[in-house]
Amino acid sequence: MQFVILITAAPVSQQGAYTAYHYARALLAQSHQLRAVFFYQDGCYHACTQHEETTLHPDLYYAWQQLSTEHGFLLALCRTAATQRAVLHGATAIATSSLAQFIDICQTADRIITFGA
Repeated sequence: MQFVILITAAPVSQQGAYTAYHYARALLAQSHQLRAVFFYQDGCYHACTQHEETTLHPDLYYAWQQLSTEHGFLLALCRTAATQRAVLHGATAIATSSLAQFIDICQTADRIITFGA
C-alpha cells in the first residue's frame, strides 16, 4: 500500500510528532511505500535544525532526513504555514510545497494518515 503522512504536531511539544516517525518506520519495515511526509501548521517546526535531543526523543529533523534518504520518500513543508511561523530560513533540506501539491500527492496514495494535536 502507498501512504502519505500529514504532521501538524510540533516536534518537541506533542507526542504526535514522535508517533508519526515511529509509524513511518513501522510502515516501511512492513514493505509498504511511503510516498511523502507533509509538515503543516505547527508541524512546520520540523524544518528547524535547532532542537534539543534527549535519550527518550531523538532529534526528529535528522531522523526524518535519514529515513527519507534510506527509503526515498519526499519530505515537504507547507510554504504558507512555514512563512506564517517564520520557519523558512533557507537552509532546510525539507522541500517547500503547497497544499495543492499535497493534494496531488494524496490522489495517488491508498491511505493518508494525520498526526497532530
